Amino acid sequence: MNPTRATNYKLRKRRSPWSIRRPVLFFVIPVCVIFVLLYVIALSGVANPRLSGGNRAVTINGNRYERVVIRNDSPTNVTIDAARYGMDTSGKWQKLFEYLSTDCASPNLVPYKPRTLKEGESLVVVWLYNGARYTSDRVEVRARTRSGLTRVTTLPRGPDFLQGCTG
Repeated sequence: MNPTRATNYKLRKRRSPWSIRRPVLFFVIPVCVIFVLLYVIALSGVANPRLSGGNRAVTINGNRYERVVIRNDSPTNVTIDAARYGMDTSGKWQKLFEYLSTDCASPNLVPYKPRTLKEGESLVVVWLYNGARYTSDRVEVRARTRSGLTRVTTLPRGPDFLQGCTG
């Protein structure tokens, strides 16, 4: 054995296992904590609005409309911006009207202005029914959370929450 190498071997201090692992742990632990926090935020509804609803075609004053009931099921406030058929490939969002009446016989329709739904609140919007239905019964809703994130959520065909109103 080379004398210099033997001397260096004897002079070298033995490192503790903790001193080797410390830099790795200082990187791995914060990265794991950040991913867990992002996952919890994504599931909480803050970043991903959870909406439910139902839709059906209705006749109001001789005109055919698509009526959609949208309910906010997320624990945060959600602003509903727009809605359209789920299979509409034109890229156009429908001109919405808010259905303000509880009387099914003579509903009051006003132009819809985006508004915020609190947890558990629902909203009824309608748009002009433009002939043949698309192959999907789904409705897409564009919604914003308080963080400013805009998401397009697809509502499956569900129950119509307006009791007693038939199409």
